[in-house]
Amino acid sequence: MKSKNKNIHRGEVLKAVVSKSGQKIKQIVRKAGYSRSSYYNHIEEPELDLLILEAYGKALQYDFTEEIPEMNKYVFEDPYVKYGPRNFEEAVRQLELLRNKYDQFNEKHNQLIEKYNQLHDKCDQLRDKYDQLRDEYIHYLKTNKPEDPPK
Repeated sequence: MKSKNKNIHRGEVLKAVVSKSGQKIKQIVRKAGYSRSSYYNHIEEPELDLLILEAYGKALQYDFTEEIPEMNKYVFEDPYVKYGPRNFEEAVRQLELLRNKYDQFNEKHNQLIEKYNQLHDKCDQLRDKYDQLRDEYIHYLKTNKPEDPPK
């Protein structure tokens, strides 16, 4: 998507917004899904793709449509989404939470396997009973031939 307004340097707009945000470039590019080197290439690009700007806008919670009117409005992602632990202690807490969730799901999984096995056993018992009754019925039909078939 190229700019209709040739006077706007999109890369410089991005650079100015990032500078004003007060956030670290490393965090912004990670949220946007780019590397630092890509960011530095992006800010040099006068005709920076609007989808790239949109990714940065979502990461920064910034609306670039004021500076670049031809850009479509976009929906910001949830501002409360966490992008990973900020320190070692937070990483340990997240790991413990994930372990607890894993243990809970593993327990539910084991319970479901147990129920499945019980149902499978019951199904086998019913199949055996069916086979037995079928054999008895066939034997009965062979030994007890009706004299007058029903009409």
